[in-house]
Amino acid sequence: NQDMNGITIGVGSNQIGIYGNYIGTDNTGTQAIPNALHGIWFFGNDITIGTSNEADRNIISGNKGDGINGAWQYGNSNISVENNHIGVNKTGLQALGNHGHGLSIVNDRNLTVKNNIISANLGTGIDTYITSNVSIIGNKIGVDKTGLVDLGNGRQGVHFNDGTNITVGGSSLAERNIISGNGSEGIGTEGLVNDVASADLKIINNYIGVNINGDAAIANDNYGISRWFSTASALIQ
Repeated sequence: NQDMNGITIGVGSNQIGIYGNYIGTDNTGTQAIPNALHGIWFFGNDITIGTSNEADRNIISGNKGDGINGAWQYGNSNISVENNHIGVNKTGLQALGNHGHGLSIVNDRNLTVKNNIISANLGTGIDTYITSNVSIIGNKIGVDKTGLVDLGNGRQGVHFNDGTNITVGGSSLAERNIISGNGSEGIGTEGLVNDVASADLKIINNYIGVNINGDAAIANDNYGISRWFSTASALIQ
């Protein structure tokens, strides 16, 4: 779409599923046909973008704005983003970055980002602002599908502003994120509204700045993890 978003979900929308689309690419998923703004732009609740089923995977790449943008004015809740390619081609092996962030979510409650490849975007891989109850698990952020090749996002891998109850990773291998090769921090937190970077923050069992095997560097260009202002109840292990 030369003038707008690839998909726009308007105010008051509920129980929306987005499955199996090429958003910003041709039908091979290898060449960019960019939308002028974001790949997906939404206000709403109970929105599911991709599932664990490979046939439901969306290729959200090559757009001139963000891959996915959750607009802030009305707030969103119960958003699931699973098993998509955001900023890479259909194979997950080649860069096809969005020109903004891979995923930008503002004023959201109950966000799950699971088992995606979010790489090669010009902005941040995952950028959230005033967002609560966030789970980021099993993603490759800044690397290709194999987890061995640097396809870094241009800024942070993951960035939080003023978030609460945030979990990045988990105790199991399947929950581990690979957050490597990005142009700034692997994970950055800061406070712009409440001077609180994040409360109840858990960063568990991730590989940050190394490959999927943990045996070779794919460095982020700044700190692995950084925080500005205060961080309450933080666990990093």
